[in-house]
Amino acid sequence: MAQRDAYCYRTVSNCELITARPQQLAILGGSAPLSVLGAALLVDGSVRRQTSAHILHVIEMQKSEERARSGGKQPPPARPRRPPRPPRTRADPAR
Repeated sequence: MAQRDAYCYRTVSNCELITARPQQLAILGGSAPLSVLGAALLVDGSVRRQTSAHILHVIEMQKSEERARSGGKQPPPARPRRPPRPPRTRADPAR
């Protein structure tokens, strides 16, 4: 047993042969794609949040400009029109 193949913990007499290297490499190989995926999702969420905040800010600026142009008067909000109801008919008692 060579010294480079042993792991010694605090004392030289308690050395263990390193045999878990393939298992450690497998765990590292499996965790790397997950780390990349997590980083990509984090960046994607951050960019979406910032873009959304920017769009809301632009919309607010446009509304502010419209208010300034109209002299501070805001038009009343438009009410949606409902289609007319069909006339009610009474149920035929003969049926």
